[in-house]
Amino acid sequence: MHPGRDQHAAHALPQNGNVRHRDSVSAGNVVNECIDILHESSERGARVRLLKRAAMSAGVPGEHSDIGQFQFIHYGWYADYPDPENFVFLLYGPNRRPGPNAAGYDNPEYNRLFEQMRSMDDGAERLAVIRKMRAIAVEDCPWVLSDHSEGLGLHYNWVTNVKRHAVALDGAKYHGVDAERRARLRAAWNPPHYLPLLAFAAFLVVGSLPAVFTVRSRRSRRLRRSG
Repeated sequence: MHPGRDQHAAHALPQNGNVRHRDSVSAGNVVNECIDILHESSERGARVRLLKRAAMSAGVPGEHSDIGQFQFIHYGWYADYPDPENFVFLLYGPNRRPGPNAAGYDNPEYNRLFEQMRSMDDGAERLAVIRKMRAIAVEDCPWVLSDHSEGLGLHYNWVTNVKRHAVALDGAKYHGVDAERRARLRAAWNPPHYLPLLAFAAFLVVGSLPAVFTVRSRRSRRLRRSG
């Protein structure tokens, strides 16, 4: 529940399977519930299908998200360029469906700040505008955030210029390799171990002795018989 919201009033909104839209309450209009769920990764598919089946069994019809006919939607976004604009434009009013604004959020003040921000250079002033936009979005709460992903990356210390980034995926071309240090550490970590080879050779020698004695014994018997 968003801080400052009346939880009891929120629970009182659903009436007989229908929800009254806040802009239509005064007119007495009733908006039928519907659901559209888009999952952005295969590992979440099972959870998404389960949620959708549960909603359908409760009589909530499915609609396509591109026409914006839904009351809630499971959705995700993966930024394709490393700039805050790639996130804040998801709530820019003119970007509503079929644009990336799947929530259909449209706040005039937020829109004004976005138009101001996108023409500004990076710096403290632009950051201040972005923080104002974030404060507006947090207050209006058009999204209910359900996931916060974390990533883990490992690399050898002979690899340089490595800095993981959640958005920029072209960092490999900037990586460097200290070949001298790599060779030195590989030699230190992987010295040759001759003991297993010697043990295997000894096993072969010892294991072959009974066969050698058997062959020599048979030859000796044949020689005595022939003599």
